[in-house]
Amino acid sequence: MKSQAPDPLALLHELGARLRKADGLAAARLALVNGIQNLLPCDQSVLWVGKTVPVASSSIDKPDTQAPHVQQLAQLFRDRLANAGETLFLDPADLAGVDLYEGYHGVFVPLGLQQGGILIVRPGGAYTPAQGIILHFALRLGLPEILQRSRSRMRASDTGGRDRATRKWTLGLAVVAAIGGLSTVFEVPHTILVPAEIVSSDIFHVKAPIDGLVDEILVIPGQTVSEAQELIRLEPEQIEAQLQIATAEFERLQVQYEQEAMLSLSSEAARARAADVGGLLREKQEQIVFLRTQLDRHTVRAGQSGVVVMPDVEGLRGRPVATGETLMQIANPDALEVDLWIPLTTALPISPDAPVAVFLATRPLGTYPATVIYTTTQAQMREDGTMGYRARARLSYPATSDLLGQQGVARINLGETTLLMRVIWQPLVWLRQATGI
Repeated sequence: MKSQAPDPLALLHELGARLRKADGLAAARLALVNGIQNLLPCDQSVLWVGKTVPVASSSIDKPDTQAPHVQQLAQLFRDRLANAGETLFLDPADLAGVDLYEGYHGVFVPLGLQQGGILIVRPGGAYTPAQGIILHFALRLGLPEILQRSRSRMRASDTGGRDRATRKWTLGLAVVAAIGGLSTVFEVPHTILVPAEIVSSDIFHVKAPIDGLVDEILVIPGQTVSEAQELIRLEPEQIEAQLQIATAEFERLQVQYEQEAMLSLSSEAARARAADVGGLLREKQEQIVFLRTQLDRHTVRAGQSGVVVMPDVEGLRGRPVATGETLMQIANPDALEVDLWIPLTTALPISPDAPVAVFLATRPLGTYPATVIYTTTQAQMREDGTMGYRARARLSYPATSDLLGQQGVARINLGETTLLMRVIWQPLVWLRQATGI
């Protein structure tokens, strides 16, 4: 006599009884994911409630957020399941991001009331719509138990406890209302903190005079140089070889010219040859002068006194350069300004002459006062990939040259605002960007 298949309704009734008897929220959630395995064929069932990390999983007592499998489940929820509005039937391609689910099929039912849901997976064939409906009923049956925050406390509460809680809530709301009212009256400075760097407003770009290969770098970053000081030497071997050939040819032509000049006294043909050699001699002399000029251009000089600014010495040495390419910069240490970078997330209208306090890492207990000169109106991208607006500020007092290149943060004062607006300004910006309200 064949054994009868379990009745799904009886199994659902048994699951509901087990959830109601569970001692606490965590036990109820664990009972749900384990009880699903009695209802439907699955290798694992996973439950999410209100966050991307699963709160319960069959075969796991308590999900470890650092475990690779749990992190992969969290990524699967963010990518595929978080925005589900109805039951999803998943194939192996949908579950490819979870190593343990290779070749598996699955079905996911969302909570509906808040972000979350339950997922079951198995190898082999896909789940049927009927099995999806059974999973849907099982989740709805367990909702009161898995979403209730503190069931034992509610069972033990009495009327007096509810009254005390009501009074506490009333008092708390009154305090919040009072604080909110005061925050709309009191005014506080409205400021933002942005990255800052001390730079020079007078920068001279040292460019390559000719095409060539960098042979020697005669200075180091931060070195003070004079206007005529040598900075870089390009490899001169090719020009030197051409100059040697041209000089040898010039000497040969010079000897030939002297011979033809002596023969020209008695021969018309020698006189004509002497004229031709003389032309070649003048041409070769001009070539030698040109090559010597080019050889002098292989030495790059400062062109302006100041401090050497370059990112990397070794990265420049031995590198081929083209005519007009910037090799390094010479900064005037007597024209220091503050370069400010205002991120898009905190960008606020900044007027010229806005006061700035600069905090440098080299002077943690002091500030450098400055005043905003200008702010760009077009966002730019930094080297780290973030977008923002560039601004410049002038230091209020002369600064020493050793501050060039120092970094820190700057506090820009935007005027006065109410305490309430000071607190909610940035959250409001983020909310409007996220929701488009």
